[in-house]
Amino acid sequence: MKNCSPLLTLLLILILPGSWAFAQDFQSAKNLSSSGKNQEAEQMFQQLLLQHPDDPEILIASAYNYSWMGKQELAIRQFKQALAIKQLDVNALIGLGYAFAWDKNYIKSRMCFSSVLRRHPNHMDATKGIAYSYLWQGNAEAAINYFRKLSREYPENPEFYYSEGLAYLSKREQQKAVGAFEKALDEDPTYLPAKFQLQTIEENSAKYTLNALGGYSALSEGLSTFGLRVVHAEAQFDKGWRAKFNFDNTLSLDLMSFALLNQQVSALSVGVVKDWNQFLLTDIDYGIRFFPEGQLQHFVKGAQAFFLPWNFQLKTGGFIGVSQSLENEWMGFVSINFPAFPNLRFEPTYYHLKTAYSLAAEHRVQLGALYRFPSGYELNVYGLWGTSNVNLENRRKNIMGWSVSGLVPITRQLQGQIILRQESSPIQEFSSIAGGLRYQIMKKG
Repeated sequence: MKNCSPLLTLLLILILPGSWAFAQDFQSAKNLSSSGKNQEAEQMFQQLLLQHPDDPEILIASAYNYSWMGKQELAIRQFKQALAIKQLDVNALIGLGYAFAWDKNYIKSRMCFSSVLRRHPNHMDATKGIAYSYLWQGNAEAAINYFRKLSREYPENPEFYYSEGLAYLSKREQQKAVGAFEKALDEDPTYLPAKFQLQTIEENSAKYTLNALGGYSALSEGLSTFGLRVVHAEAQFDKGWRAKFNFDNTLSLDLMSFALLNQQVSALSVGVVKDWNQFLLTDIDYGIRFFPEGQLQHFVKGAQAFFLPWNFQLKTGGFIGVSQSLENEWMGFVSINFPAFPNLRFEPTYYHLKTAYSLAAEHRVQLGALYRFPSGYELNVYGLWGTSNVNLENRRKNIMGWSVSGLVPITRQLQGQIILRQESSPIQEFSSIAGGLRYQIMKKG
């Protein structure tokens, strides 16, 4: 074997350490990205691209990192740069397809996945990408067809049965969804997403439900109380019909008369919920509020929910309160509830209302978010802002508030609840903390 020339030896000494360092840095950046440390990974990818701006592998890995961070425009740009250098790269096309889907450009998303399938007809990730793009777009039928195809080709993979179940849920076809989730658990009894969905369906189908919350509430100008806050009971008495009873002692500032009277005001109500079909649900309540010195306010409230394509839900309704000793109060609202990710939903709501002590109608806007963890935990947050027309000098005119609540599974039928709430109005400040339990008796058979 001939000896290497001195020049070649020198080049190897200079090049190899740099190549080794580059490989180490690139792998470290990918490890950070896959472990969820996306901002740290982003910094490393930027440094690597300064040294190797035309390396398609760095561009693709960096684009995936941007996509997981929710920066879809940057991800799409880098995937396209990589494809300009390394045309028809499968990994780049798959990533670009998902980035388009998460950016809600579903047609371009499916074009990317289809480009892969034309050359690799049974490519699992490309087929899965098309299925999810249809699911997220709200085309449940098309999504079901693709997930069924994947289940036939990969029957041991629980993800595809589970996703088929999600598509059925978006159509409100609950029994078919249950069947799909159970198939997922047949393949993998530890598959948490399917367990969570079955638990949620079972809870929503409970024959009887009882909620009880106790807590501490404080107003800035005098009243602080500790005691029972909410009792809510619900029972299904016929297919599609539920009856409910509610005791509410939460002392909210939302109706100004409560705070102006500086008194604790409780309410009792009864109501019914009718689930008409997969598109419509109606909720109606009648109740009485008990004011100090024997004053009463009778009220009726109702809501109509519309279940729309793409897993959107539109709700509209209102409230009217009538009393012999107070001005009538009324409120109307409209909200839209929509998915951002599979376990995260947002719900902006607009309220138009007239309270007993306001000089004119007032406005409120609220933004809520609900995240359901696969393990069964729930986190619900909202922020509130509104105007006030109560005639008080030297007081600010806006109403603001926030709330954080959580649901903690204890057993199959028992959950713990905790709620933190704070509100500010021209009248005074209000804070509360409450905790309690929810118990459900499930249907048999």
